Amino acid sequence: MIRLSCWMIPVLIYLIFVSGADGFRGITIPLDPSLLSEQDGREMGFHLSMSDLEFKKIEKEDTLLSTFQSLSVSPDILLMWGEGGRGFMVGYRFNIKSEVNADLLKTISDYMVNERRFTSRTDLNLHYRMIREDDIIIGVGKRIGGAEIGCRLSLYRQTLKKGEIISEMRLTATHGEDVNPNDPRQLIPAIVNGLKYDLE
Repeated sequence: MIRLSCWMIPVLIYLIFVSGADGFRGITIPLDPSLLSEQDGREMGFHLSMSDLEFKKIEKEDTLLSTFQSLSVSPDILLMWGEGGRGFMVGYRFNIKSEVNADLLKTISDYMVNERRFTSRTDLNLHYRMIREDDIIIGVGKRIGGAEIGCRLSLYRQTLKKGEIISEMRLTATHGEDVNPNDPRQLIPAIVNGLKYDLE
């Protein structure tokens, strides 16, 4: 299914330009559509909010570092017009909330004497979860005598994506037969000089 934002945002931008909006305001999409009966003229609005910003370290066994990050972003775009006690609106809102758990596991190292090879492995695990909410809103309000009535229609869709990414950082090094593995003064420089990096 094509994302609503792929065509809804261009449609709203087009309507804003062809409607000849009289002004611009930083407002959110109204929850009460009866308030549209007070709308006079054409206006466009935009609002951006960020929330749930969090970064923290988590204590876990067998990990060098474990963190949790989260962030929510929610922009609104809105077009309103009205006169004579009647008002209309077309709006679009989408909200993205993401959460990521990152675990950097402890390093495991091996040295194989017969193969004259050193290996070091460090695993990085990422667990992610993203919720996307798309909402197209159409509203109308009208004043009848001393009363204000309104109607609001919403086309809403929620998409959830989650998964796990596992990667391994590996360091390897080999040395020649001329290096004595029992002599750290020879072995350590030989390993450092021959290190190769690989990420899987």
